[in-house]
Amino acid sequence: MLETRLRRSVPGSFLLLFAAACGGGGGSGDSEPFIPDVALLFVSGHNGLLDNSPSASYLHLDAGPDIAVDLISAGYTVSTSYFVDDAFPVGGYGGYLALVDEMEFLRDNWVPLGTRVVVVAHSHGGVWAHGAIRAVADLSIFALVDLDCSSYGWGSVDHDLQNAYLGGDPRDAYVMDGTEYFDLEDVVFLNVVYEFEVRSGDSVILLGEDFDDAWNFRIDDSTTGLDPYFSDTDHEEVHDPTGTTIPIVEAWLRARLAS
Repeated sequence: MLETRLRRSVPGSFLLLFAAACGGGGGSGDSEPFIPDVALLFVSGHNGLLDNSPSASYLHLDAGPDIAVDLISAGYTVSTSYFVDDAFPVGGYGGYLALVDEMEFLRDNWVPLGTRVVVVAHSHGGVWAHGAIRAVADLSIFALVDLDCSSYGWGSVDHDLQNAYLGGDPRDAYVMDGTEYFDLEDVVFLNVVYEFEVRSGDSVILLGEDFDDAWNFRIDDSTTGLDPYFSDTDHEEVHDPTGTTIPIVEAWLRARLAS
C-alpha cells in the first residue's frame, strides 16, 4: 500500500489521509491505492527560546489540520505530513532528510498520477523547506506558503553543525547585484509554480530585526507567481488558525488550486 510505503520512506513523519467523500460497503476485492489530490507538507520552526534543544513539531497542532480540513471542505482529497526544525527526527516527526525523502517519493509515485504538492513552512522551517525544494529540483511544487520564514538565531540553536545537509550556511547564501545578500529562505526556486509569502512585521526582541526581513524573489531574479502579504501581526499569529492570517492563506490556496 502507498500509505505503508510512504511511512517507511519517511521515518518520523506523520501522515494522515483524508477523503472528501467515503464510499460505502466492504467488498472482498483489493481496493485501488489512495492517490490524494493534494499532498500537504508542513515544516515547523524552532519553538520556544533560542536554545540548543531540538524543537518538536507544532504545525500539526494548529495551522496544519485547519488547512487540511479547509481543502477537504472544498472537495479535495488530502494527505498531510509534518517535519521539524532539524536534519533528523524529533519527537516522532521527521527532519530535513525525511522531508527530502518524502519529496522524492512524491515525485516518483504520486505527482505523475496527478497529486499536487503544497509546502507550508514557518520561521526556521522555511530554511529547511527551501533547501529541500532546491535539493529535489525535478519535483514540481504546486504551491509554497512561507509563514514569516527566517534564519534569525540559526547559529544560536546549533544549526551550524547541520549546514552541510543544506550545502552550506543558509544565511547570506545568495548575492544580488554584487552587494545585497539574501538568505536561503528568501529565494524561490524555479520548480515552485506559486508562492505566498507572509511577513508579520514582528521584530526580534532587543535587536529590532524583523523575523522575515526581505521579500522573496526567484532564483532568476523575477517575481513571477509570487504573492506577497504583509499581515502586520506577530510571529506566532501567522500559524494560528484563530487569527486573521491562516484564513487568508486558505483562500489563496483554494483560488490557486481552482485555477
